[in-house]
Amino acid sequence: MLEQTNQVARVGGWELDVQQQKIFWTSVTKEIHGVAPYFEPDLNTGIDFYKYGDDRERITAVINNAIKDGTSWDEQFQIINAKSDEVWVRAIGNAEFKNGICTRLFGTFQDINELKKNELALKYSIETQESLNKVLIEQIEYIKQQDRTIEKIQEFQFLADSIPQIIWTSKQDGSKDYYNKHWFEYTGLTIEETMEKGWAPVLHPDDVRVDFKEWKRSVMAKDAYEAELRFKRAADNVYKWHLVRAVPMKDKNGKVIKWFGSSTDIDAYKNALDLENRISQFEDFNRIVAHNLRGPAGSIDLMLNMINESSDEAEKNELIPLLKESSTTLIETLNELMKVLEIRHNSNLPFEECDLTTMVDMVKRMLKGQVMSKKAIISTHFQVSAIKFPKIYLESIFYNMISNSLKYSRPDVQPEINISSKIRDGRVILTFGDNGLGIDLNKHSKNMFKLNGVFHTGFDSKGVGLFMTKTQIETFGGKISVASEPGKGTVFTIMF
Repeated sequence: MLEQTNQVARVGGWELDVQQQKIFWTSVTKEIHGVAPYFEPDLNTGIDFYKYGDDRERITAVINNAIKDGTSWDEQFQIINAKSDEVWVRAIGNAEFKNGICTRLFGTFQDINELKKNELALKYSIETQESLNKVLIEQIEYIKQQDRTIEKIQEFQFLADSIPQIIWTSKQDGSKDYYNKHWFEYTGLTIEETMEKGWAPVLHPDDVRVDFKEWKRSVMAKDAYEAELRFKRAADNVYKWHLVRAVPMKDKNGKVIKWFGSSTDIDAYKNALDLENRISQFEDFNRIVAHNLRGPAGSIDLMLNMINESSDEAEKNELIPLLKESSTTLIETLNELMKVLEIRHNSNLPFEECDLTTMVDMVKRMLKGQVMSKKAIISTHFQVSAIKFPKIYLESIFYNMISNSLKYSRPDVQPEINISSKIRDGRVILTFGDNGLGIDLNKHSKNMFKLNGVFHTGFDSKGVGLFMTKTQIETFGGKISVASEPGKGTVFTIMF
């Protein structure tokens, strides 16, 4: 399933054995390079795929810096694949050192070609629009300083028709009185239909109320107007996103004389944002899969070791049902993740009514082995019993918080994990507190929630959990903070 998700998101992996000078590429990385599945890369051929010039120099430099001093990288490059296609990629790399010597480089390799092309096209469109808007504004200023003669009006109309976007004007009361030719070409409406019905025939039904409310507010306040609206294109009856702006022209006393407006096609930009969001969600889903499966799998491994080491048949018989329970939890987790993947193929994650006690019980089952081996005490005090949140994200948040408290407990102290909820200023506050190792915030506060942030040595830590938790919380308007002291424990506070 993780491989399928990577295929959809076009994210591959790579690894370089610095000592042996051997490179490993995943199947997705090979596909991005346009090579056969049996292709065996080496360092020189791998670098040769990068476009000659700046891209090749930059990849060489970041690799050398990583080997020299461990500097990680997250860069965008152009490569020329084996099919001679130019492809934009995002390359992330990290270094691993042993005894002060770099032994391994590893990271991810992502195809961002479509997103990058949309970004460059949007940049060109914005630059062109800004240049054209500057010309239009200069012309408006020129018209302000001149008598409103027929000749000047004709010049303005000529300029408006020359600009490759929709231009319109309104009277001081907000009623439209002019459209350039691009309005009629785009909408297919006549001048008579436009003046009689306005935008209603071509404005998306969901945008009508937004447009009316914002335009009325701007006219009353004599402020600039801006909105993102969808207009139906006559050529194919498809609604396209437009950035609609209008500014009032005022006399020396501040009285509005005229409104000048424009509508710019930003559909490609909106699609690019949607694509970026989908890629981000698939990356996030990959991390959730890895984290959610690690707990029950670890519990199964731990209990198998306990059964293997025990010579007491009665104790073994007590452990077998627990092993079965962890196995069941693993299967349930896989099924739940499959359901989420199906949902994400069709729409955004839904908000669900999530019972907090159920969340805790589920995570305790996933981490049964760790809880038993450490004899951990997990207590709850919920003034708020349930919250509305995407269930898969909230499960991941609870899992990361509790598993971290178990992992970073003090070896000579029984772990105590306290989870509570309450309402403060109309918002739900959720706290996770423990009596574990704690974190030196004087050293680590700036890197607390960064990707690959690791604060304790000697643990199997990837530095992903807190980064992922913060991202999941902030995606839906929440905040997370931390208070901690080495040797005393840590408290995470989440505001939904």
